[in-house]
Amino acid sequence: MARQDRFPRANVDLAAMPDIPKLASVAVAAPRVIDVTWGDGRVDRIDLGDWIAAGGVVLAPLVDPAVFATARVDAHRSGIAWGDDDDLAIDAHHLLRIAEDAADVAAYDAAKRRLARGEDELVPADVANEIRDRDDADA
Repeated sequence: MARQDRFPRANVDLAAMPDIPKLASVAVAAPRVIDVTWGDGRVDRIDLGDWIAAGGVVLAPLVDPAVFATARVDAHRSGIAWGDDDDLAIDAHHLLRIAEDAADVAAYDAAKRRLARGEDELVPADVANEIRDRDDADA
């Protein structure tokens, strides 16, 4: 009995699964940076430099701008792949987490700058307290 007969592939449409973020398009903005348009129309600029660096030999081809420029949305709209190699890829869930983490850092940095300028009223009290606590711990 052939392997495919014993272990038939599930015919699952990943793009139809509600928990997986859907991708509409991707464009290369700079080396290691992509602009992702999500299925809901939102656009995020995502810096993949740290992800690529953490990937070692597996992701090393993406350091080459010519390879990175081949970014494309995969057939299921559930990830980004490069070139003809579907194994050189990142799934939409991890892209979303990278984008959200970057947004959190940017918001924190903006709040810290506002506090430094004396614009305390523009920073939510819990965020201001967290920043002050961290600054006290670092001192």
